[in-house]
Amino acid sequence: LLAGEDAAGVAEEELQQPVFGRAEMDAAESRSSASSCSTQRPRAWLAARVRGAAKSSSQGRSNTRAPAARANPALLSALADPGLTAIVICPSNPIISIDPILAVAGIRETLVARRDRVVAVSPIVGGAPVKGPADRLMAGLGMEVSAVGIARYYAPICSTLVIDAVDAHLVDAVRACGIEPVVTDTMMRSPEIAAALATTTLAAVA
Repeated sequence: LLAGEDAAGVAEEELQQPVFGRAEMDAAESRSSASSCSTQRPRAWLAARVRGAAKSSSQGRSNTRAPAARANPALLSALADPGLTAIVICPSNPIISIDPILAVAGIRETLVARRDRVVAVSPIVGGAPVKGPADRLMAGLGMEVSAVGIARYYAPICSTLVIDAVDAHLVDAVRACGIEPVVTDTMMRSPEIAAALATTTLAAVA
């Protein structure tokens, strides 16, 4: 679906078409060890996708469908609105969560233009992701798995990076990437910590 497109206008067979082909899933399964567990097939397929993404360019083959996508004009208008005081990149996986969004025409260019209002929260804490395969994907692309690696990656579109207190020793290295670091507790173990993180993040570019 394109941004803003009604699913009712898409043929049923298109909705049922898998994102990745059966041959790819079968190849992934064949690379895994034999198992009677019913979850073995999807696990093997996912593992193969992670390995494949780590070997491919973050701007290339992993986002081959992006050129055909269109950003909702209302979104681009909102991002460009001078009254918008902050644009937050949440602490998601930069390779498979954030980069596909940036690859959609118009998104990255808009963020570059609003860079002074873009703030990101690092998904890497103490040299490891809070969860997920970000460390393997980043390492596979030759990126440093740290808040500094995140700073380098986001530098073209982001002016401020919120990092966890355990990474306070990296503030100079983050700043050397052209991004202003803000140190706080980013591990949202309670609603109170999450609220404090949101307040700090928004205030960082106010």
